[in-house]
Amino acid sequence: MKTNMPHAGIWAVRPGSLLLLLLLVGCANSSSQPAPTRNTGSAPSGPAPTVSAGPVPLQTAWGQVNIHRLPSAMSDNHVFVFDNAATSDGQWLVGAIEPRDFITNTTRPSFAVLYNITTRQIVTMHQLLTPQSQILAAAADDHWVVWTEADDQPNFFNWTLFAYNQQTRQVRQLAQATKINGQAVSGPYPTVVLDHGLLIWNQAVGPVSPATLDNAVVRTENLTTGTVTTLATRAGAPLALSWPWVAWSQVTTGSGGYTLLKNLNTGQELHITIQGSYITLAGTSVAYTDIQGYRLYLLSDVTRSTTNPQILVQVEDAGDHIQYITMNDRLIAWAQYTAIQVWDRAEHRLVTLPISNGESDSWVGGHTLVWLDPEPKAQQDQDLRENLIPTPTFDVIDTATLPVLP
Repeated sequence: MKTNMPHAGIWAVRPGSLLLLLLLVGCANSSSQPAPTRNTGSAPSGPAPTVSAGPVPLQTAWGQVNIHRLPSAMSDNHVFVFDNAATSDGQWLVGAIEPRDFITNTTRPSFAVLYNITTRQIVTMHQLLTPQSQILAAAADDHWVVWTEADDQPNFFNWTLFAYNQQTRQVRQLAQATKINGQAVSGPYPTVVLDHGLLIWNQAVGPVSPATLDNAVVRTENLTTGTVTTLATRAGAPLALSWPWVAWSQVTTGSGGYTLLKNLNTGQELHITIQGSYITLAGTSVAYTDIQGYRLYLLSDVTRSTTNPQILVQVEDAGDHIQYITMNDRLIAWAQYTAIQVWDRAEHRLVTLPISNGESDSWVGGHTLVWLDPEPKAQQDQDLRENLIPTPTFDVIDTATLPVLP
């Protein structure tokens, strides 16, 4: 949910883009929040979304549920930046502790950390490599936490990939950007997905251009054995993984292509004729957006059908977008300019999440729902003037505790 702009504190959004562009451009995902970039095209025409009558407030949908409210403000003028990952036990958020003056900071380091949802304990995994390093993408399961970091804003070609063992608390470096004559090659930095100890990421193994798309690859590493394999070439983000199914974007000829789903146990492959949109998996369910981010679709079981998806949400404002979608067995979450909502897969309806100030995003993974309650606008404006990362509050719900109400 982040962009390649300097830090400004809360999650950001970007328009969807074609797969070829994702392969050719290092679309960085740093912890930042510039003003959103809006598409000025036309909103889609066509049938209305196949959803219920309208969104309902959280309390109407779920009653009195326990919401953990976590401050992002830390001691010594530092801030916790959430990096869109949580451990599978639902106990820890994955992110970074950074100086609030990150934009101008040249000396104080940042740290990759775990933030306990219940106790607010901070566990430091690793000091980032330089004072200007940022976490670009992160993922976690029940044993490992992985992340990419880089310091060469705005392209983030010079990335490094790390893994943290939650049992031994040891960190090891897994991979780095390919370099030619000491310079990192141009191309997308890795996004990462992780499940059952299997890490999957995309990277450039050489300069990526329309003539060298074979340099865009998807790789895997078994974090227990260290075995690395190349899963696909002419391939890349968006990636999604829900064991044993993995999805990635596959280029065929020119800029054409499709989304490929592969069962890592059986080798079965399925093709969905979408390209460059956001995609997420939970079990055999697939949610994705169209190329413009105007519609959110759900295929309930891709082993039965990869066509005729249900339309869950359709934006009405041509400047709006649905982006950064995530899903677990109960909810689908996303970023959107004009609403802070999730789709309840059990109650089959939209649920509006409460915030006090401004715009927000939502994220779900494992059984953890996270959304952000920004600072008051006056405080955000002051932080922006002073080049400080704002200090929003993170709201967290254990989705395993959610009831199913009529």
